[in-house]
Amino acid sequence: MKLVTKPSPQTYKLLRKIHKISGLTAAAWLLIVATTGILLDHHEWRWLSQTSVSNELMSDQMQRLTPATVMRHISSNGQNVIGGSERGTWYSRDSGKTWVAIKFEGLTGQPQLFDMAQIDSGGSAQTYLATDDGLWKLDPSVMMASRLAWKNTAITSLSEGSVPGTLLAVRGHSDIMGYDLASTDVIPYDLSTRYSGQLAPLEVGRLVMDIHFGRALPGSWGPLVNDLGGVAMAILSLTGLGYWWITRPGRRRGITMKTQRGAIRWLFRSHAPIIGMIGAIPILYLSLTAIPLNHIYGFLSWADGKVVSAELTPPVYSKLHLEGEIQDAVAWPGDADRLIIATRLGVFETRDRGVNWFESSVQALATGFNGAYLTRRGEWIFAGYSRNENYALNMQQENWVKLTNMPSALTSAAQTPSGWLFKTSRGIFASNAVNGRLNDSGIAFRHAAPGTTIFLLIADIHTGLTIHKEFKWMSDLFAVLAILLVISGPLMWLRRKWV
Repeated sequence: MKLVTKPSPQTYKLLRKIHKISGLTAAAWLLIVATTGILLDHHEWRWLSQTSVSNELMSDQMQRLTPATVMRHISSNGQNVIGGSERGTWYSRDSGKTWVAIKFEGLTGQPQLFDMAQIDSGGSAQTYLATDDGLWKLDPSVMMASRLAWKNTAITSLSEGSVPGTLLAVRGHSDIMGYDLASTDVIPYDLSTRYSGQLAPLEVGRLVMDIHFGRALPGSWGPLVNDLGGVAMAILSLTGLGYWWITRPGRRRGITMKTQRGAIRWLFRSHAPIIGMIGAIPILYLSLTAIPLNHIYGFLSWADGKVVSAELTPPVYSKLHLEGEIQDAVAWPGDADRLIIATRLGVFETRDRGVNWFESSVQALATGFNGAYLTRRGEWIFAGYSRNENYALNMQQENWVKLTNMPSALTSAAQTPSGWLFKTSRGIFASNAVNGRLNDSGIAFRHAAPGTTIFLLIADIHTGLTIHKEFKWMSDLFAVLAILLVISGPLMWLRRKWV
């Protein structure tokens, strides 16, 4: 029995009309969405984060995200403040009134900064930098960074090691490695990822976001499939317009019949049976998930507390996967076998060098939508979640305490002779104790990188916010038209497979 039959002549005409009207209406915008979507898939391209544009080009909604991109990680020796993000790394000697870019020995520009570790050595604080081009040591006297290891390798997390004089690094969100500063030896960790516990239920909001952003497939497969959908959408828009133009009466004057036939054949075959069939699935799920994400705040409010049934949970969420999923890792002082890591699925611990894992006790306290930022400074570990839920653990007492005064997620901390500096998306705050009263530090971190990134401008274009704050309704329409194109196209192809 055939599950799918060729459409009748009448149905074929209707499908063709739907396909034609939908395509001509949405082609230009789908080309823009596809191009910008491909760019947004690649955070690793430096120019996207390190090319600045004027804030005046941005929508009000996107401008609110700009401060978080300037500085996520900080360090301080009491005299200088060092801070950075994927936009670069800077230092200030006057509480942020002026900032100077840190020079990286042997590089003409700056790498993306993913993390930094601050180690007290001989009464002074030494700062180490984890970047998309390896591990670096900062010379505080001249503010010059010199390379230590892992050239051309993305080091995505960095903290103090379990033994003095060592660091704990994560390579490419996947591999945990120790580094001995004296001998330069690399200390491997064998991550078997055995986990016998029950993972937290998958939230509907997170699943929709992960599908759209290419995180619902393991490793690099998600972004790759998303790129395929973006390329297919762009080619389909161009070939569809080309096919419509060349088949219209009066459009082919001056073109030989042989050239016309060749162009029509090439446009149809590349549009329908090749690109169309290959890109149908990613275009469909990208369009379906785009509709709720166009109304992100209302959608997340509606989805709050709603979870996905275990039977419908994608495989990547069914057990603990570490490849491409380790956001941060910290070591336990005096115990090289004990680690704590943050992933999208939660915060986990191991006490046998990564063979067996169990859920950290902080997970029972936190209800944040995303995974946590982990920061270790001395004997303290900080876990920063969204929704203003932040926690601190003194590793001698092993008791997580909620930081009640912290606004937004804590992304970094620095211990100074006079107390603490805490970095959140709202600013840099000072306190004389870990859970003490917060005061504005007066450090104007936004002065380090004026303007906003071209990455956020592209995101603004992708969502249509640059056009109007209510363009989301037009985005919904274009998403529906894209869905109609994906449905009508293959049905038409069943009747007319080749030209």
